[in-house]
Amino acid sequence: MNYPDGSKIIYNFTTKKQVTLPKHWQNFSFSPGSDQIVAKSMGLDVENRYLITANSDGSQAKALEAIGANDKTVYPAWSPGGQIVAMYTQGVDFDRQEVFFVGQNDENFKSTVVEGRGFQSQWSTAGDHLLYSVYSTTNDLKPLLWLVDAKSDTIGQNRTNLDLQTWANKCTFASDTEVYCGRAGKSRPRRRPISGNG
Repeated sequence: MNYPDGSKIIYNFTTKKQVTLPKHWQNFSFSPGSDQIVAKSMGLDVENRYLITANSDGSQAKALEAIGANDKTVYPAWSPGGQIVAMYTQGVDFDRQEVFFVGQNDENFKSTVVEGRGFQSQWSTAGDHLLYSVYSTTNDLKPLLWLVDAKSDTIGQNRTNLDLQTWANKCTFASDTEVYCGRAGKSRPRRRPISGNG
């Protein structure tokens, strides 16, 4: 929970305990077992900004990668399989970005190129696929939804344009092969079966 003054707490409904986390930790994502978090630690000095992991009570924080002034292109997002904890993007050209995947142990994961800007993503329930939205000049800067394989050994394969204009944050997975999305600017949800082969 994030309060207006920047305070952040985690409440464990099983143990009924509440923990206050540092105010400069931002954009949390929980591990599959909910016992750890990944976040951006945003120190006042750009040289003191890192992607970190920690136990869900805030203990044993560990710096994974320096963020510097690139925090807007770093996306904490723990994969359901647990291997990947975040992504970051770098521009390739005006209409493309390269997405890099970050693990906890300096793994050398493959990267993948996405066809646009404004990257938003969601993991499928099993973590086999990554649903993402981007916009580009080829689509009048409207968000377009894509699907791509995202297991560590198949990252970037079977890229599929789902032909749906919406943002990834308007979608939710019902299963690893079915996703429900609200259209951008509209409230009626649209059901879309998915597969790695389109």
